[in-house]
Amino acid sequence: MGTTNDVIVVPASISNPNSFKKRNRKKRAAKATTPDRNMSEFIIDGYIEDFHNDHLKKNRFKQAINGIVVEIGRYSVTYDNFVNSFKAHGDVTCDTMSVYAQIYNDEASHDALSKPFLKKFTFAPAISEMLMKDPSEFDKKFVILEFNWIMNYLGFDLSSMDILHFPSVWSTNWVLIAVNPLYETINFFDATSLTSAEDQQILMNNLAINLNTFCKELKIFAKDIGSFKKPKSPSYTADTQLNDDGICIMLYAENWTGKFMKNFTKEIIPEYWKMKGYDMFYYIQNKVAVQHFKKRKKRKF
Repeated sequence: MGTTNDVIVVPASISNPNSFKKRNRKKRAAKATTPDRNMSEFIIDGYIEDFHNDHLKKNRFKQAINGIVVEIGRYSVTYDNFVNSFKAHGDVTCDTMSVYAQIYNDEASHDALSKPFLKKFTFAPAISEMLMKDPSEFDKKFVILEFNWIMNYLGFDLSSMDILHFPSVWSTNWVLIAVNPLYETINFFDATSLTSAEDQQILMNNLAINLNTFCKELKIFAKDIGSFKKPKSPSYTADTQLNDDGICIMLYAENWTGKFMKNFTKEIIPEYWKMKGYDMFYYIQNKVAVQHFKKRKKRKF
């Protein structure tokens, strides 16, 4: 195979589309090991600060219809859950994480168009939680319906993904399992470090077994996920205060390359959740009209 101006040239003798996908996947693997080990910088502009100061103070705003402030696809977030997720040291709720996952997947699919970006997909917590259950409690029918909806309705080719993210609440804190078909590994991330090594192994093993149960049936992955290695995850920024674990999970999903976690410091966490709250509220696919949240006039004394 030769290359000209970074365009893949496939010899005429190769007609198998899987060979073409494999070559592109190798290019993406090479991209993931480049020296760029720092998280991309971002700036919190004045309008994001204004949004945070205004919209996350419930008593200063009108409620939306039915209390919904964000509705994207089939997921929605109430005002209370939105505030709880993006206020200082708040608790990210499952519906907020579900909306985050949908936005993440939309943006990741656009990034992947500019090869050789890694192809990533993040699942909603309800699917992740089911996949982490003991195989005896696993509801295969539910997960197959969800996977078919993702592939057939949303149009995501899960079989081509390099990294699959599974965020879920374990006990009282958010955790993330990253399945990496690109390197055939499974990694566990826990910002609070509260999940024991034994429980980490159990959750990863459950997920691998349950994925195998129906992925072969749906012909999503030819590989045996149960045989993937489960190495100790490389060092990453932890939530030492035990109050930003949900936000950290979002950061992990965005910065995990399959080989290492891009560097970021805990000092950027408050800026990051301000940005994510703003991005979610004003996301182009949000069906809720922004005028429901006009600021009340200040009282005169």
